[in-house]
Amino acid sequence: MSVVVKIKQDLNKIKKIDLKYIEEYAIKENLYLGTSDEACCYERYNGCNDIRNKIIILFNKALFGRGVLLLVDNKYNIELVLNYPITQVDIEDFYKFVKSICNKFKVKKILQDNIEYDFKYLDTLKNGVTRANQINIKNNIEAGITIFGCINPVTLDKEFINNIDKLSNEEAVEYFGTYLDNKQRKMYYFSKPLLFKKDNTKLYARYALTENAPSIFPTSPYLPFGYNQKLIKDIESWSVVIFEENDNEFHLVGEIPFEYFKKIINIKKQVRYDYKHILVTVNKKIMSKVITYNSKLAKKELINWLKGKNFKPLQVIFTNTFYDKNNETCYIFKYKNKIFAKWYLGIVSKLGAYSLMKEYKKEHEIDHAKDILNVLNNN
Repeated sequence: MSVVVKIKQDLNKIKKIDLKYIEEYAIKENLYLGTSDEACCYERYNGCNDIRNKIIILFNKALFGRGVLLLVDNKYNIELVLNYPITQVDIEDFYKFVKSICNKFKVKKILQDNIEYDFKYLDTLKNGVTRANQINIKNNIEAGITIFGCINPVTLDKEFINNIDKLSNEEAVEYFGTYLDNKQRKMYYFSKPLLFKKDNTKLYARYALTENAPSIFPTSPYLPFGYNQKLIKDIESWSVVIFEENDNEFHLVGEIPFEYFKKIINIKKQVRYDYKHILVTVNKKIMSKVITYNSKLAKKELINWLKGKNFKPLQVIFTNTFYDKNNETCYIFKYKNKIFAKWYLGIVSKLGAYSLMKEYKKEHEIDHAKDILNVLNNN
């Protein structure tokens, strides 16, 4: 449910409302402004000054609730939206904004939920929404419902519902606002799946996590509300990719199946964020486990490649990693086919497994591995 207020301009006296006006209003009223991405997460608005037919969100810096949605049509008519359940701060900001716009454009009547009201009844309308919101929060929400906040979605947990049940109507609204603010204030990265085509038919979904960046991570994979939900049937696999940041560059450490990633982080020991998310921070220990997982796959790939060259390795040992020109991890191995034979160097990269059958030397392994990669790039 939502509250929708429409403000129509006189066709003979149209006044333009643009980004400059919204920015000035936001500064004056201590508000942030932005927009939302496909996962309903906050993004800075980087569009042009003409904001017609673009969804803008305004929310109070003092309390991160749900915010006010603004839409301006081609004729500069204005639509403002509040989604239930709402924080009281959002309600106050909403009607203050309505008053400001009505005064600016000298509008005497508005439409709220398609019913026309005189401007002088705005306070009465606000009081009605306040009462309806109190009832909504006390009686119409339950654990598992997702609230699309101004920063990111929050799925209400059982503890929140249990606490709400003990409060009065007014206390429940205040607690709801505090709950949303606490969840969103630290602005954690909200991990959402990136979809890629596979074999021109199937899709595969990747969650991206970066070392040392606290992230809101799902306990089970799903497509956020803003995605085309019909695509889920075409997703063949779900995985997690890990990035490391060095000198302002992001390096792809490795990729790991979603369910296996849950095991290596011991999902039950992670801090719960809400009903269906936990907080995950990738550290060196987790990165090491991801590298170990991928190095085992790479080892099998190199062994198969060597066998294809009629070389049957007795031992293949993972020794190191390095990054290619696309900042993706390549794996270095040493191998031999007899106990007393010398070691040779081989690599596995995104381009596949390869070896020049040159002797492995620890002090030169990175340089020699890069030489092999150059050969692969030129093939």
